[in-house]
Amino acid sequence: MDPRPPSRLPRGFRFDAIGDGQALLVDGRVVADIMPLDHGQCRACLNPLSFSIRYAHFDSMDAAIAYVTDWAIQWEARLRDGVHVPSAL
Repeated sequence: MDPRPPSRLPRGFRFDAIGDGQALLVDGRVVADIMPLDHGQCRACLNPLSFSIRYAHFDSMDAAIAYVTDWAIQWEARLRDGVHVPSAL
């Protein structure tokens, strides 16, 4: 189930369950994942299948999803092309 409104993510991007968390997929490829931690906190991993992995920590799943969504919107073209992108917004 996509936790964000479909119109917020670019076409072909979607969140899907992965373990206890969420993965952001682009045309079926995982480009980010979000995993729950203790006390309701979460860790987002950007570019998890690359050598340029970046992590960010958040106080809630909603905050992590919003960050990853904004990151994906900013880097949409490069993510579609399979190019690893920076984590900073």
